[in-house]
Amino acid sequence: MFKAYFSFLLCLAGCTSLAEAATPCVSTAGDLQNELAIWSTMSSGDMTIRLVQGTYALTLQNYYDATGKATLSILGGYTANCTGRFVAPTNTVIDGSNFSDIVLYPRSDVTIEGLTFTNLHNQFVVDLSSVPDGHSLTIRYDIFRDFVYDRTPSSNQVEAGIDLYTGLNATDIYFENNLVYDVNASAGSNRPVMLLYSSHDAIIAATSNTITGNNKPVQAVSESAGSGATYLENNIIYNGTATALVVPVLIGTQFGGPFASFNIVGPIDGAYSSSVGDMNVDPKFMNAGAHDYRILTTSPAANAGGAAVPLFGGYPTHDLNGPNNPRVVGSKIDIGAYESAYDDLNNFTVTTADDNDSNTSPTVGSLRWAIVKSNSNSVASKISFALPCGANDPSLLTLTTPLPDITTDITIDGYTNAGATKNTSTSSFNANLCVAIYGSGNLAYAFHTSGSGRLTADGMVFIGFTTAAILLEAGSGHVVTGNQFGDIPFAQPNKQAIRVDGDSGFASIGSLGDAGSINLITQCTDAAIFLGNVAGHDSVAYNMIGVASNGSTAIANAAGILIQDSSNNSVEGNWIDNSTAYGLEIVAISKATTGNVVQDNLIGKTPSGIYGSNIAGGILIFGSYANNNVIGSSGLGNVSDANLIAENGGPGVLVSTSSGVGNQIVANEIFGNTGLAIDLGQAGPTPNDSAQFDADTGPNNLQNYPLMTTAVHEQNAHTFLRGTLNSVGGQSFTLDFYYGTQCKQIGSAAPRGEADNYLGGIAVTTDLSGYAGFSLTLPESAVELGYISATATAADGSTSEIGECLLEVADDIFKNNFEAN
Repeated sequence: MFKAYFSFLLCLAGCTSLAEAATPCVSTAGDLQNELAIWSTMSSGDMTIRLVQGTYALTLQNYYDATGKATLSILGGYTANCTGRFVAPTNTVIDGSNFSDIVLYPRSDVTIEGLTFTNLHNQFVVDLSSVPDGHSLTIRYDIFRDFVYDRTPSSNQVEAGIDLYTGLNATDIYFENNLVYDVNASAGSNRPVMLLYSSHDAIIAATSNTITGNNKPVQAVSESAGSGATYLENNIIYNGTATALVVPVLIGTQFGGPFASFNIVGPIDGAYSSSVGDMNVDPKFMNAGAHDYRILTTSPAANAGGAAVPLFGGYPTHDLNGPNNPRVVGSKIDIGAYESAYDDLNNFTVTTADDNDSNTSPTVGSLRWAIVKSNSNSVASKISFALPCGANDPSLLTLTTPLPDITTDITIDGYTNAGATKNTSTSSFNANLCVAIYGSGNLAYAFHTSGSGRLTADGMVFIGFTTAAILLEAGSGHVVTGNQFGDIPFAQPNKQAIRVDGDSGFASIGSLGDAGSINLITQCTDAAIFLGNVAGHDSVAYNMIGVASNGSTAIANAAGILIQDSSNNSVEGNWIDNSTAYGLEIVAISKATTGNVVQDNLIGKTPSGIYGSNIAGGILIFGSYANNNVIGSSGLGNVSDANLIAENGGPGVLVSTSSGVGNQIVANEIFGNTGLAIDLGQAGPTPNDSAQFDADTGPNNLQNYPLMTTAVHEQNAHTFLRGTLNSVGGQSFTLDFYYGTQCKQIGSAAPRGEADNYLGGIAVTTDLSGYAGFSLTLPESAVELGYISATATAADGSTSEIGECLLEVADDIFKNNFEAN
């Protein structure tokens, strides 16, 4: 890959290094270029450029190599003065005027959303080869059209019209809900229209895109030396009779894909690692000649998509035309960037709350009747409601015998009832729900899947069930969003709200970033959400667990989320508070429990900002089969993945005595808990192994933590650090550093650090005796002197306890003396 590029960016004279958050509102091309120049010099922090709707004709074409390390977000669709926003790429256009390229060479996270890129001089490139592990590039709701690339075929600078390259690191790429058309290679060029190149441990996920009408194919490469892979899901990549996708054969490498599912793609040159549900058929666009790539209702893409891969964030919340075109319409998501209005669901409407308890001759118009009718269909069905409904006054459907199992594809949508409204808040739950299903305190469940049943449940209240209000034991691709469990005065609680078990898989509980999808879960006498399915791959995102609808009052569950004997699940963006046990538990009783990823959750802090303690602690990992799970960053210090774990009644994260190894706990904010921020084995500090080579065993191999010897708070808001690590000889380790306002004293052991703020990290390698010294300077935003502590993470992912804390000094003379020695 290339190391220097033509670009539309040029740092203005006098740029200085910055470390802050910036959110400029931009309405001219000149201002856009200036803000990007500022971003390129920021040493840390976040740059979010908000673009007012309009066209931005770029004027710069220069070699560009960013030295800054701040995150970058370029977001289109804002109204004047950025007072509102409508995310549709046609309203905000970046025009290269056939003069400027788009080339970014970042050092941190990048998000590009809601823009059209056209008339580029040559190429669109984001090269991530210099981004540390654990960061990500997200490109969503964008259009790329009408430009020619590789104008000089003899040059090796241009790899593709749209070049997305992970580099030799674990930096993931998400290319979601975009349109690419009329991006053409110049005469004599054999370069692809788009290059999706995954290497090392990086993941590329291309989902719900339409790529068509270009004169060269997409090229998907997985050259993995580790766990990386390229995934293609729910895309239209179609060129008629011309090759649309090339999968090259690489000699002497390990492969992690591409893995393809539910794409319209063709023709293809090469072979996938695996493919499910792909088709090579005409997608039937509205009018391809006029570049209208919406699909006809007769399109094979309509209602034909597959279950979203949970670790990649689930389905997009709307299609490329904007928030007024939500996904999903019908039984399944449409393939490609657009969602048609075609609803293939057979509709049955619940018109009465009465129930005669009979599954053979149910009361006509009852919920039981609607499920019986839906199960009798060979195709998908939708159950709607037309019941009396007032403000916070739902119709009560009281059940005394079990409803029929869900055995076909059924959507049960309480928001179809007149008067029902979805939640719009991320600090409370303000939905008005019109349907309340009551188990009388003696029924096991409200909805239960068996056979090939697939359930979508939306917009209902559930109370009084003795196993779980929703029990998913079979089928795949279930969706549970926008519901309320508990928080009803004087009603019996549910034992569990949602239980995913048995042969079920790929369930989505909530949807990241969509307030309307939030489930409110309170008052459970067991875990609010239980994931125990062998297939795993469930997504739990954006749920309010353990608080009342006001977002602050505590209504406890026995536990927040319990993952037991289940792997490869994602827990992201949830509020988990007021549990009588731990907020989150990853427990292995009899099966491998690995690959679970827990990121960006508030554990011990309510949506409204009040701390709500989980009494036993924040997160528990338990059991010898519990290995290789991730709490926080999956790489070197990606703070966007951090969990906030605070003010809980025990440890922040406890990897218990019987637990396995490879459990990675990096870049989180963990403070104010009764126990240690990160604790291995028995509760309380475990000293470093005094024997050479860190030879003790136990949870995470009782990995030794670094010892800090120097911490100098410099006047320019940086901290100079020095210390040592003693561990296994000749091995690589990642060291991560944290700032805290106080230390944690437990018993007579040396005080340990708190992790109020993550400062950054470095990689070190021990010598043959197991020793590694380190010295580095890291940015720090705190004004007051604080305490610095560190963790060490071995190559297998095993993270140490948080180490002893060292108070910063504010005298550069000390640093100079240390450096002179």
